[in-house]
Amino acid sequence: MKVREIAAVFGVAPSTVSLVLNGKPGVGDELRKSIEEKLIENGYTIKKEQEERGTILFIYYISSRYLSNRKDNTFAMLLGGVQKVCKQKNYICSLIYAGHGELEEKIREADEKADIRGIVFLGTEYFHSPDKVLLGAKTPLVVLDGFFPDYPLNTVNIDNAYGIYEEVKYLKEKGHQAVGYLRCGLPYGCLQDRRNCVELVLRQMGLQLREEDIVEVTQDTEALEEEIGTYLDRQKQLPTAFIADNDLIGIMAVKTMQARGLRVPEDISVIGFDDAGLCQLSTPKLTTVRADFEKMGERAVYRLLRMMEEKDKCVEKLYIGTEFIERESVARIGGSE
Repeated sequence: MKVREIAAVFGVAPSTVSLVLNGKPGVGDELRKSIEEKLIENGYTIKKEQEERGTILFIYYISSRYLSNRKDNTFAMLLGGVQKVCKQKNYICSLIYAGHGELEEKIREADEKADIRGIVFLGTEYFHSPDKVLLGAKTPLVVLDGFFPDYPLNTVNIDNAYGIYEEVKYLKEKGHQAVGYLRCGLPYGCLQDRRNCVELVLRQMGLQLREEDIVEVTQDTEALEEEIGTYLDRQKQLPTAFIADNDLIGIMAVKTMQARGLRVPEDISVIGFDDAGLCQLSTPKLTTVRADFEKMGERAVYRLLRMMEEKDKCVEKLYIGTEFIERESVARIGGSE
């Protein structure tokens, strides 16, 4: 008998028989058993639903100093990527939160639980030396959004170098020669790498970055406005454009400049990084670089699976590429082509 004929016997849709044949949920136990018997009787092999293969622990490290630095939906996208691959590969994804005083204990507990097969550690807010805690983990561990080039840790990060190169190239094509830098003063995640990339790429592209135009700021919105305002009030000659470490800083810069009578982008241009949701809500809409956070989460789990299932001991530093997003906050100057 064919699938549709078996479906007719039980008065169900062929799709219901297909669910049973492929071991998928959605069919009651009694009906499932009857359909299975009929399928086997007609020479079909039932695929049993794969059992869960263990737990991948997602540790969200929280710093008390970070606070408002948590950007809109970034975490949701990172976690979504992790959960997506866990589901595909039949692993449970378990989320826990840990501060600095709890982290060592949480990792030790994970090492002692046989069902925890691997750890994805979200390092966005982690700025401590990782040697004792992270390097000591017995469970396979991948750091997501944490920049540790000097340590033998498997990491997945944004490709800051390419993202910054695209921004600087765009500014140069628009005729900008003197560029300022709104630099986050918090040493978190990939921001250290981004800082190095901004200064290096500007030099390589022959654009001017004066020391007095490097404005170090925090991430609190009220403090940001005051810090940028102080710079604007004391600086007589401004660069024609600013690169901001992230979109929150960029948008607060636009707001502060406008409050002082500067037109963006006619008088001064601003460019961000990350493509957070608020970029489209600002006036003008912020030109930026898009980072694929969901893809970062996916790659972290794929790397972890190789460590877990293939016993791959090679240390890998993975980088996810970016996409330049042109909007309204950068103007062409100087009659450039």
